[in-house]
Amino acid sequence: MNKGTIKPVKSKIMRYCKSYVPFWRKGKIGFYSNFGHGDIGDDAAFFVAQKHFGKDVLPFSKRCYAFNPHMLRALLIGGGGALRWESPYIPRRIFAKKKWPFPVIIFGVGINCDFGKSYTEETKDKIKRLCERADYITVRDTITAHFLKELGYHDVQIMPDIDLLLDEEEVSVPQLARKSTIGIVLSPHSAFSGNDFERIVDSFSDFITQTITHDTNIIFFPFENAASEESKEQELIDAIVRKVNDKERVTILKHATTPQQTLFAMRHCCNSMICMRMHAAVFAANAGIPFVCISYNMMHTGFLDMFDAHDCEIRFFDAFSSGKLQEKYAYLISNYDKIRRTIINKRDSLREVLYRQCNHINALINQ
Repeated sequence: MNKGTIKPVKSKIMRYCKSYVPFWRKGKIGFYSNFGHGDIGDDAAFFVAQKHFGKDVLPFSKRCYAFNPHMLRALLIGGGGALRWESPYIPRRIFAKKKWPFPVIIFGVGINCDFGKSYTEETKDKIKRLCERADYITVRDTITAHFLKELGYHDVQIMPDIDLLLDEEEVSVPQLARKSTIGIVLSPHSAFSGNDFERIVDSFSDFITQTITHDTNIIFFPFENAASEESKEQELIDAIVRKVNDKERVTILKHATTPQQTLFAMRHCCNSMICMRMHAAVFAANAGIPFVCISYNMMHTGFLDMFDAHDCEIRFFDAFSSGKLQEKYAYLISNYDKIRRTIINKRDSLREVLYRQCNHINALINQ
């Protein structure tokens, strides 16, 4: 595995074989989450976990239909996939009758339910069965903690999004002459309709046209890298750029292909961010950059709660428009220093919580 990349595996047979690591490679730590799909935000957690728990951490993804528990000394189950409101990503073998002789740790999971949706009883039952098999449960925000407590699980610890501990990796970045640069991360969310995509294109192109008249640069950060099976994000970016008159002020950052490089480019290029993906907002908070968050899922709400940042939120299905973008961006600029101080202070305190949780989980793994 190259540094900073997780290679996707499309073949079901190869996914099966890769998950059954040979018997002589025992003592590994399986990390089950939404890895290997070309999404920079999802893959970031794996590299942070490797840093804190060692190179024995192996990436298991929702494509990992089976895995060999005999090779493991611990299993981490993380991300938002395990708590999806429909078809949660939970490894089937976790429900084996026999309890495994190693710790199973629910690792900083987050509620994952689009606004207006609700959990079915069948989904709640799957999540309960997962919690029953866990030796230690951590969640990334208080909303998720409340959700699990409503299901009957009260011994739940807060472990903020681990991407707040992501390190940077230097990469060449554009040399931008103008004073201000706004970074933009889009989301081609599966629940968006054709009309929603048109609204995204029209609203962002109009916002950019209005904003770059004030000596401002725009940088798009694709979060689906070249390995991704999806192309909708790039199509959205291209459609927006086509509608902008002064294209020289718009950059698409294509050569930052790893989470670490993307974080480096954000911190060195941007004064502010507009984030449709939750992980983009996490990256911005990691870098200490004020951001506007366009939310459509309770995971956004949970993250914004942790940073006391709801003043910079736009609910996509309620209020998203060019005018709302301009309003929230104007608010961010007017309160820039205060917002930045709050983000940095919250980030630093949440990092302390993360370090304590990582130390405790290390002790559980190595006991």
